[in-house]
Amino acid sequence: MARANENKPIGAPPVKEDNRGRRPTYNDPKTFNSKVDEYFKDCDEKGIFPDEKGMFVFMDIFEEEIDALISPENKNADKYLRVLKRAQYRRESWLARNMVANNKISAGCMNALKQEQNGGYRDRASENKTKRVQVIMPDGMSMDLFK
Repeated sequence: MARANENKPIGAPPVKEDNRGRRPTYNDPKTFNSKVDEYFKDCDEKGIFPDEKGMFVFMDIFEEEIDALISPENKNADKYLRVLKRAQYRRESWLARNMVANNKISAGCMNALKQEQNGGYRDRASENKTKRVQVIMPDGMSMDLFK
């Protein structure tokens, strides 16, 4: 029987195992939320950005499992979705705050903010760059007054 860390890629973090060697399950939204909070605390202590894929690795969970947790068939889907949405807001906040606080990383933060999992920001140009004003002149007045 192969051990979990035997075939891992070079440089990859070790795979965590519990006493039975099984991966964690998140049958309770509170447990799921606690693990997400633990991930953010870990990133904060290390001074690193809490990215979505890093969170999945930390939690030892795959996207397909996330999809199952938030599927309409799951009676607690709304609770799991709320935890994930809150995590997105926390990443978005981290990026926005660091973009303003540190000019050296502001461009990188803005690029990360444009990714869907971090807020999906878009550069939005104003649709109406010029405003139109209709002036109705009384008889006998001319536009010379506005020159």
